[in-house]
Amino acid sequence: MRVAIALSLVLLSTQLASADRHRERRFHRDAPIGQSAPATLTAGAIAYSPSTGNVGWSYGQTDQETAKWAAVQACGQADCAWKVSEQGAFAVLVLGGGGIYWAWDYTLAGAQQRALELCSANATGCAVTRWVAS
Repeated sequence: MRVAIALSLVLLSTQLASADRHRERRFHRDAPIGQSAPATLTAGAIAYSPSTGNVGWSYGQTDQETAKWAAVQACGQADCAWKVSEQGAFAVLVLGGGGIYWAWDYTLAGAQQRALELCSANATGCAVTRWVAS
């Protein structure tokens, strides 16, 4: 009985710690107006090669310029160009009907919705190809 209670307490404390970490990450991304963001936001970017369809991405970079450069390098083709970057947010790349569409937002759902709406207004067969968050 004591072992079962001790095991239950360990499991409960692990779940609470996990919930606290999740809540902390969410606070940073969705902080209400008037609350300051963390002092050190990281950046990410997505790059795309139209000739090969290669996609490169970066996240956790110190600034957007570094994130863009890292994404282009990760793409690995001469014609790679960065398409979307973010800092402390989410960036999404969508392909559809031969077109390239992108958006960023402070929530993944928001970024995906915006990019898919842009694509759907101009093409068919739209699908999220890559997303990044910092």
